[in-house]
Amino acid sequence: MLTRQLATLLGSGIPMIGAITALIDQVEYRDLKAAMMDVREKVSQGGSLSDAMGGHPVYFSELFVNMVRAGEAGGNLDKVLFRVADYMHAQNRTRAKVMAALTYPIIMLLIGTGRRRDPADLRASRRSWRSSRSRGRRRCRCRRRSSLAVLGLHGEVLVAAAGDRRRRRSSRTSTRGRRRRAGSGSTR
Repeated sequence: MLTRQLATLLGSGIPMIGAITALIDQVEYRDLKAAMMDVREKVSQGGSLSDAMGGHPVYFSELFVNMVRAGEAGGNLDKVLFRVADYMHAQNRTRAKVMAALTYPIIMLLIGTGRRRDPADLRASRRSWRSSRSRGRRRCRCRRRSSLAVLGLHGEVLVAAAGDRRRRRSSRTSTRGRRRRAGSGSTR
C-alpha cells in the first residue's frame, strides 16, 4: 500500500521529500513511522532513496531496495514502484492462498495426533467395555483383512489368521470354545 501511494505521489509530480512526508502522516505504526522519518532525513541530506531504504531491512527487502535503485538510475522511479507494488500484492495474495489451502490439513493433523489419552482413561474405558459386553464372543476386525481378533467371555484374546486358521488361546478358554473346536455342539 505504501509503495503504491509513493508511486502515485511521485507520478503526479510531487517532490520526493513532500511525498515521503505525506506518507509519514498516513502511517499508523510507530516503528514504520520512525523508519520513514529516517528515510526522509537521509534523502533531505542528499542521499539516494535506495540507500536510505537499505538501512531498514526489516521494512524494505533487498529486492525492493535494488528495484528502487534501478528506478533511480533509469529515471522512471514511479513506474518501477508501481511494478514493485503489483509484485508485492501478487506475492501476498499467493501466500494467503497457500495458507488457506494448508489450514485444513494442518488442523486435521493436529486433531488426529494431538490428543493423547491418559492411561487411567484407557483402563476406565476398558472396564466399562468389558462390563457392557453381552454373553458369547465378541469379534472385532482389524484394519488388515488378513487377521481377525476374537475376544472371549473373560477377556482372553483368541487370534485367528484368516489364511491358515491357526488359533492361539490363553490359558482360560471356555467350554463352548472347546466344543466348537472339536466340531460337536451347536452353533449360535
